[in-house]
Amino acid sequence: MKPQVECRRCGQKNEINRVFCSKCGTKLDLSHLVAGKPRRSFGQMLVAGIRLLVLVAVVGAVSLMLWPVVPTSPCGTASDAALVEQRITAMARSVEFGRFVVEVFSDAEANAFLAEMLKKDASAGTSAGYRLGIEDIRLTFTSADFVVLVLAKWGPVALSYEITGVPELGGNGFSVRVKNARLGHLPMPGPAGDWMLDRVAGIFQRMDRERAILNNASRLDLIEGRMRVATRGS
Repeated sequence: MKPQVECRRCGQKNEINRVFCSKCGTKLDLSHLVAGKPRRSFGQMLVAGIRLLVLVAVVGAVSLMLWPVVPTSPCGTASDAALVEQRITAMARSVEFGRFVVEVFSDAEANAFLAEMLKKDASAGTSAGYRLGIEDIRLTFTSADFVVLVLAKWGPVALSYEITGVPELGGNGFSVRVKNARLGHLPMPGPAGDWMLDRVAGIFQRMDRERAILNNASRLDLIEGRMRVATRGS
């Protein structure tokens, strides 16, 4: 770019063909020439713009990922947890002897049971494959699906991951069809949802009785705030 003339009074840089400063009107001294700033080409500006957009997208994604979801599903009391334990024990016996039984669990009762499980079993408070300390697990039952929200700590960082799914009963027993998933507030697309389901399922791997009941269920109905489970009869 052409050199410019710097005004001795105000420091304004002027085109070399000017006699007086475009800012303060002082007569310019051509001995005060300075190198002009080179103009960037359209390609350079385009690359810079793309880099900026990528940076903003990455920062935004990380911010959403590290913004944990606040649980809204209720959590019952220790008495609720004990009641769920009694029901599960009875259902496990019914499955063992091939008896038909129906039980209804509220999400508050189920959450209280999971909270007690985390207190009693230290190994349950870790996420499979990751050094995450599980702080809380919350279930929410609606008439269309259910939500599993896991609150965890990775060192000092609070995290959450959430699965919204539909329970399905088939020849291979109980399974979940993932509708959507998110890490923090960051939505996770298709395959990432299945990956997160594996992480959540790993937390429940130690719950042998509960998995046996679900795998032998003849019917599983979701109601707003409740889940009804019926076992197969012989």
